[in-house]
Amino acid sequence: MPPRLKETLAEIGTSPSRSAFEEAVHLLGDDLARVPEIQQNAEVSADASHFLAEDLQSWLLAQNVDIDAEVLGVWLSDGLAARASYGKFVEVIDDLWYPSSDDVAIIALNPNGMDVIIIDHEEKISLTRMKAPGHS
Repeated sequence: MPPRLKETLAEIGTSPSRSAFEEAVHLLGDDLARVPEIQQNAEVSADASHFLAEDLQSWLLAQNVDIDAEVLGVWLSDGLAARASYGKFVEVIDDLWYPSSDDVAIIALNPNGMDVIIIDHEEKISLTRMKAPGHS
């Protein structure tokens, strides 16, 4: 977990909650072991090992996720999740994900299903567009 995670989330007007984490697990198929499969089926992916914070922000902004959409930010191995706008997460992403240590998912629901962005500890970043539970 990033050392200032809770403080950074408070700065953008949110905090982690158990209900947000449970919702995220449900959206990811009720099994976090599916995360590698979700990454493998990515529409877009990149090696973020040489990204500066600005590069990561630019990549995230280029993925056509509504900047004002409420998303779930999920720290997979820490069992934490929080809700905030996509734009706010992007703005402080360098304080929300640390290379080589964190696996973070950002889940954005939309009328067609959901966008799942995964930034993993191996510094790979991916976007997978998929159906959300309850979408046909």
